[in-house]
Amino acid sequence: MESQERDEKNKKEERNDDHIVAEENTRDSVTPVLDIKKKRYNLLIIICALCLGGAVLLIGGRISEQFGLWGYRVQSPITVMKYHSYRNDDSGIKFRYTDEYVIDIDAQNRYGDDYIAGIHLNADQRTGCDIRYNAVGINFAKTDQEISDAIYNDLGKNVKGLSEFHSKRIAIDREDAVQVDFLLVDPLGSTLHVTQVIASHDGQAYLIACGSGEAQYKFFSHDFQLLLDSFSWIK
Repeated sequence: MESQERDEKNKKEERNDDHIVAEENTRDSVTPVLDIKKKRYNLLIIICALCLGGAVLLIGGRISEQFGLWGYRVQSPITVMKYHSYRNDDSGIKFRYTDEYVIDIDAQNRYGDDYIAGIHLNADQRTGCDIRYNAVGINFAKTDQEISDAIYNDLGKNVKGLSEFHSKRIAIDREDAVQVDFLLVDPLGSTLHVTQVIASHDGQAYLIACGSGEAQYKFFSHDFQLLLDSFSWIK
């Protein structure tokens, strides 16, 4: 009888020991998982902080570019950009551009009688913007779709490899204008990305055309947008 009681007591103690060991093993297996989750959470915080820091740099650069005389282009290394203003009293226009570009007034009259002025990179005359008188204006009483269709059809007759066409109504110095973006193939077979804006003022239509090679366009698009945003009429 006493032997049976001892056997039952020993079995009970073994079960308790097994339970304790199981609990310890469970705690040991949970702890690393929690540590891994904690490390992943901390890493996520670091990544978000880096992304936020990058956004702040970009926002700061754009604010400086839009409102300041001196701005910062976010690249490696960071460079200071100076901005110039162009004014043409005869044509009644003015705009701003960065010092990476040179102004071209076509003193030798190589670009036609409708040419007013333009800017292009020092190293590449194919990248930049032209401002011209335009023979045909836009009837802004038409719908946006009607305007878009008319411009697309006209470009399709004169532009090789027209694709990726988009249009939208915008304002130039608080007056209606239309902007179109598209790709074309130049005579050398290269694909160009072009942004054109057609605007009118005091009965005269104007064409602003900016462009570069397709691969480089994204880098220069902020410079083109600076010119468009600053473009205004001389009252």
